[in-house]
Amino acid sequence: MLGFAGAVTFFLDKKIKFLVRVISFSLLAPLFFNIIALYLGHSVLFLPGIIGRTWFNIRYGALMLPSIAIFSAYLINKLGVLKWVFVGIFCLVIFFAFVNNDAATIEDAVYGESARNVSEVSTWLQNNAKDKEGLVLMSVASHDAIIFSSGLPMKKFIHEGTGAYWDYAIENPDRWATWIVTRTHDLNDAVFREVRDSDGFKKYELVDHYPFADIYQLKPEYRSEFLAKPVLGKQN
Repeated sequence: MLGFAGAVTFFLDKKIKFLVRVISFSLLAPLFFNIIALYLGHSVLFLPGIIGRTWFNIRYGALMLPSIAIFSAYLINKLGVLKWVFVGIFCLVIFFAFVNNDAATIEDAVYGESARNVSEVSTWLQNNAKDKEGLVLMSVASHDAIIFSSGLPMKKFIHEGTGAYWDYAIENPDRWATWIVTRTHDLNDAVFREVRDSDGFKKYELVDHYPFADIYQLKPEYRSEFLAKPVLGKQN
């Protein structure tokens, strides 16, 4: 609310040049970008009631921190002597957040996705999938860190952001993906939730198991001309 009030005050302040106010509007680009990305299906949002407790959604707020900091600081500076009251409150909140381990950065590092070792899975993909034909089916909502650390190009993966490819792959995974990365028996993982009962998933074998995720590979006898070879460079 403080950032929003600061933004409104900033844009209505006629003492600031109009061009400066217009250019400063670009600070809100992450807000509109994420709204459009979510609407078009290029991004995902975790629902606590379905997925459970997670810090996944905090990324959207983190992208807004620069603009919130600037507009909040502008508004507080306009308050004159009262600004020191807000500065004191802010310092107290930060202090007790770290003392009580309530800071999101600490909690995520200890209990969240950042605390999990994804290098084992990403290293396996580097060694076994990087230079071979075939695509990897996995949920970016659950395993974005694996995709990033694997070093493989995004066109190598079928995930929620690939539009129709995702729909086809979770319906008939054996016709689209050579490998599946998922957390077995975890219904919070979109891939396992969608493919666990499909006939196509029965054509895969578990080739490696890790605390963070399992890796399944299509059995050799099913790797034939039936396996589609889509080009994921042009994603919907």
